[in-house]
Amino acid sequence: MKRAMLMLLPLAALYASEAEAGTTGDVRGKIVDDQGNPVAEVTVAITGAGIAGENEVTTNDEGYFKIFGVPPGEQYLKVFAPGFAPLLIDITVR
Repeated sequence: MKRAMLMLLPLAALYASEAEAGTTGDVRGKIVDDQGNPVAEVTVAITGAGIAGENEVTTNDEGYFKIFGVPPGEQYLKVFAPGFAPLLIDITVR
């Protein structure tokens, strides 16, 4: 089985938006392989402060994902795809 590395492109950004009940952020980015090719159907989950359980999304055909309504603070992105080593990234949502 091929074991390659997934990467979250540095252009991935954290965007904050105002919500009626308070402030939340949206986390979005692009997942690529070690050759720079986008990877579709990758599971991206976020856990951390203020998040009940895990909020999961799947990348689209171009490798992009977006997670809405993330509370501010330290959070963790977990990236999983068959044939790739898992990736864990510490992020701060402001």
